[in-house]
Amino acid sequence: MPLYIADYLKDTRRLTPAEHGAYLLLIMEYWTAGGLPTDDTELARIIGMSAAEWKKAKPKVKVFFTADWRHGRIDKELAKSAELSSKRAAAAKQKGSNSSAIAQQLDTHAGATSQSPPLDRIGSAGAFTEGSKALVDALWKALGFASPLDIPPELSGADWRAREWERAGWTVDLVATEARKIGPGKPLTYYEKVFATSFAKRQAPLPVVEVKEAEKLTVTSHGKPRNAVVQAADNLARQLAGFDGPQRGAGEVDELRGTAGEAPGRLLSHG
Repeated sequence: MPLYIADYLKDTRRLTPAEHGAYLLLIMEYWTAGGLPTDDTELARIIGMSAAEWKKAKPKVKVFFTADWRHGRIDKELAKSAELSSKRAAAAKQKGSNSSAIAQQLDTHAGATSQSPPLDRIGSAGAFTEGSKALVDALWKALGFASPLDIPPELSGADWRAREWERAGWTVDLVATEARKIGPGKPLTYYEKVFATSFAKRQAPLPVVEVKEAEKLTVTSHGKPRNAVVQAADNLARQLAGFDGPQRGAGEVDELRGTAGEAPGRLLSHG
């Protein structure tokens, strides 16, 4: 019995817990029996209430039913269920007929091939390989078919197609894994498209990652490290050395040496 929670709660917000219980038990009885009695004693017995309890709850529960205790929503669901059951029975009968026809065709084909095996587009029945048999067996097991009679008509011919699967390189684990993900109920072409897509992904080239070697930087220090003031002084000395004039002769050097004791003003006057 389908129970649509949102619809149920929308219609029963004002019921007490006891009235909820009475209503639910009544619609469950309705579903299993196809209807309800109109006698209050029988109704009270169905929901497990005393006559007084049922008399109190009845006005709130009765609004969901017609005067003769019919329920429109459940009647529609019962009709849907009956129609579905009828369709399933017809499908099962058709499947049995198809299976018998296929078995008869195979028997006839086997008798014919014992004399002169005809070839169709993919070969004769005797040309099934162990690999193709393993592939189609993996499909049946993954979809939950224990017997050939359980195989639906939309999957007929899979044993023939399995030869092409083997030639394409599909594996048993690929067929079993993908079929288990999909489940039964799809046509054979749908499964084959999924198998082909999965196989293509497996055959895709692996990603290539280029790893560059890290550059190494070697720092060499001569002597003890100098502080910033000393370093700045060295830099200034090198800059001043660039302003030195041409190399002086010995006489000029002596003259400078002779003026070493003179006053600062005299040294400046000599330039």
